[in-house]
Amino acid sequence: MPSNYKGKEIGISDENKITEDNDVKFFRLKAEDGVSPLDGVNMRGVFGDRGQLNVIRLDPGSVVPNHDHPHEQLGMILEGEQILIVEGVEHRLGPLDAYVLPSGIEHGGRGGPEGCLSIDIFVPCREDYRSAEATPVDDL
Repeated sequence: MPSNYKGKEIGISDENKITEDNDVKFFRLKAEDGVSPLDGVNMRGVFGDRGQLNVIRLDPGSVVPNHDHPHEQLGMILEGEQILIVEGVEHRLGPLDAYVLPSGIEHGGRGGPEGCLSIDIFVPCREDYRSAEATPVDDL
């Protein structure tokens, strides 16, 4: 079944189809409008069939404890500084610095002196983050 965009069918091959919900969607994201899974951490997400995008704001000095997960994680800092700790090694990331974390690698981090705004992408989706899912808007 094809996707729809402005009344037009967009061909999607059957092998790439995951769900019946293949409509194009638009979102306005503000991390502050999302959920706060930890003190000083706010996030808002968009979920597709196979992956998810989160916009995250870390307050200055806020801490994300070390953890790992089965999802591949890609990220980019938009504003401020994030100290990303990967397997015990600190990495200072600023605007437009990006990273890829393979599945299962231990990592954590904290907001820099001014905090930070970043984007994370998870493949596959992190179902434990569904509470941060944004509501689509009609159009942008």
